Amino acid sequence: MAGGWDRRRRLGWRTGGPIEGWPGRLPGAVLTVLAAVLAMAAVLLLTAAPAGAEDGPEAQVLADRYVPVIMVRTQKTACGDGEPYRPTTVDAVLGKADVLLQGPDGQTIVAPTASDLYGKGPDWHVNLPGDALEPGCGYETWSRANGADEQASVYAKVTVDPDEPDRLALQFWIFWVFNDWNDRHESDWEMIQLIFPATTAAEALRVDPVGVGYAQHEGVEVADWDDTKLQRRDGTHPMVFSSQGSHASYYAAEHWLGKGAQTGFGCDKSLPASTELRPVAVLLPDQVAGPEDPFAWLTYEGRWGEKHIAFNNGPTGPNEKVQWATPVAWVDDYGREGSVALTPLGSGVTNLFCSASTGASRLFVRTIQQPGVVLGALLVLVAVTAFTIKRTGWRPGLIRPIASPRRAGQILNASLRLVAAHPRLMGGLGAILVVAAVVATGLQLGILDLTPAGDVADVVNHSSAWAAPIAHFAGAAITVPALCIVVVALVAAVRDLEQGRHPGVTDALREATHPWRAVLAALLLALVIAVTLGSVILAPLGLWLLVRWSLAPVVSVIEGLGVRASFHRSAQLTRHGRWRTLGVAGTALLALAFLGPFVGMVVLLFTDASLTSVNFISSLVDLVAVPVAAVAVTLLYYDRVAEQADARPATEPVPTA
Repeated sequence: MAGGWDRRRRLGWRTGGPIEGWPGRLPGAVLTVLAAVLAMAAVLLLTAAPAGAEDGPEAQVLADRYVPVIMVRTQKTACGDGEPYRPTTVDAVLGKADVLLQGPDGQTIVAPTASDLYGKGPDWHVNLPGDALEPGCGYETWSRANGADEQASVYAKVTVDPDEPDRLALQFWIFWVFNDWNDRHESDWEMIQLIFPATTAAEALRVDPVGVGYAQHEGVEVADWDDTKLQRRDGTHPMVFSSQGSHASYYAAEHWLGKGAQTGFGCDKSLPASTELRPVAVLLPDQVAGPEDPFAWLTYEGRWGEKHIAFNNGPTGPNEKVQWATPVAWVDDYGREGSVALTPLGSGVTNLFCSASTGASRLFVRTIQQPGVVLGALLVLVAVTAFTIKRTGWRPGLIRPIASPRRAGQILNASLRLVAAHPRLMGGLGAILVVAAVVATGLQLGILDLTPAGDVADVVNHSSAWAAPIAHFAGAAITVPALCIVVVALVAAVRDLEQGRHPGVTDALREATHPWRAVLAALLLALVIAVTLGSVILAPLGLWLLVRWSLAPVVSVIEGLGVRASFHRSAQLTRHGRWRTLGVAGTALLALAFLGPFVGMVVLLFTDASLTSVNFISSLVDLVAVPVAAVAVTLLYYDRVAEQADARPATEPVPTA
């Protein structure tokens, strides 16, 4: 860090000998007067630059010079995606007829003003109209109706840290009407600050800041004034990229990962940041004169939002924050050098983490609202899972003969054993997927960063509406066919093993692609399942099609049927074994989609591994998950064939005349 942030720096005092001509001895009265003069001088020196807020004209000039430019995600339609709120003043919520101030003993003040908030303690709550846990579009509509988005405003405070009297902090406090992220609460207070090597605003106007801190959840990310990551408008106005919903302040427009209180638990999104706000700086006073002071709300110790448990509770105001009184110590205790930015298209691990953190927060909210319903649903889920696991047979998990009837648990057990028995064959085929993933990632990055600026991709903020879909499609065009080829090759390998041959990786690949009909069947099945299961409305249809058609690629490989005949044959084989097919095929699909990302997410949460290492570990899991899933579906095919053969009569009935 720059010297401006080094709290160990102190002024050095030099001592010397007696001043020439100074009398060696003074009368007692003279010494007494001299001591009094020195004491008064010390008092004057100590009170000349008090450790407190400064609200003179120089402070306003300083605030205007450095007021931040706030970038938010554009909301194209009301109540749609994008940031619906704007930085505003507390006047947007105070004095409104549908706002309440509620006390610990049931007291209620309607349309509270700054005077009503004066001196109120920590047990008081401001209650805005609406339900913070189920906000819908209510707060957005209410905020807009009250003019909160007409003129962006921030509060400025100029103060000296009492522990660092030679450091002056210029803080900008940002008030939002609602926080709509993984945590949901009424009102939101955010801030950034600049540190100057000065003791007064007048001195700060003559020098540059030495450091900047952006508040993010319970932490702060710091930067030097000349740091390349700090973007500025017109030389002095720091650019703040506000994340949608949480309003955490970032130095760039990216997709951010957090896994703790300091960084937030979940994924912040500050891209694309295409709406630029130029707020007005409202200077906060040095002292509040009394309850009639327009800034009397600065003495309020309570919550600025509806009362809830945990992180959904309304936040406290600026005067209750650590950095309000000790801005330099706050940076020392909570500051960090950077934040973790996700790749533009994410990965299986980070996508799962972002979705899971959001889902967990929604489940927590639902538990608060309807604990009985949530607990009952969880108990039913656990009971059904336990019943299913217990009902099926798991042993013996014999792998010979391969073409044998098995129960669902035995199929999964035997699949693991068969893959373990042939690690070079199975692992070699699975490694093809790692190579395909690397190639797909390189192609996606090329599309995002090497396309003509402004035509397809915005190489700075990746904000083009064209870039992400094209990059996703390009990646899928490589990884999905590669997955289908590998799965079909694994089926061919199991078939050869069942026939007593010992295939290699190249043998299995050759048989999978000559002819291509099995790969085409797998591609068609993957497309149908992705479209249907990717939609809540079509999910039941997707499960039904998964049960009917899951054996189509296997049938094409083993029985040599065409694409259409393979799907028909699959529906015939699974007709009398729907639940078993659903159990095996569903488990295989879950393993393909989530096992690798899930293991990677666990590593991400409980270790300090980098995202590159986490994604690599996830890929290693797929080396096992894909072969096990493909082998399980193949063994399911043999089970259905054997069961139908046993059910067929020994001799064909003779038709009567």
